[in-house]
Amino acid sequence: MGLESPIAGSVTLEAIRPYLVRWVNRRHGTLSFRLVQVLTVHGCFGEYLHRAAGREATPVCHECGAPVDSAWQTRTECAAWGPQRHSLTAVVEGDLSLPTIVGAMLSSERFWEAMVAW
Repeated sequence: MGLESPIAGSVTLEAIRPYLVRWVNRRHGTLSFRLVQVLTVHGCFGEYLHRAAGREATPVCHECGAPVDSAWQTRTECAAWGPQRHSLTAVVEGDLSLPTIVGAMLSSERFWEAMVAW
């Protein structure tokens, strides 16, 4: 198996793969609980908790009431995360895709810390 044909985590792998050497050799940045959830698209998101973990009756966002609470919805739409999103979009020029975020995190300690604060 390995990185060539993953059985899980393909979204995260595709985001980090272009930066893998930089990721491993970086001199800044720690991973927080919430940051790992955003990067892996698993964790306290209604979609994941409903589909994979069976811990939620529906995938609805508890923060804003959106029909599907996902990592993407949290990064791009959820009103509860508006202030954090505003500061991040200024750095990545509005592109909150996971590959863009990972690249920005690696290029700027300030952006990494902004993501950790997310």
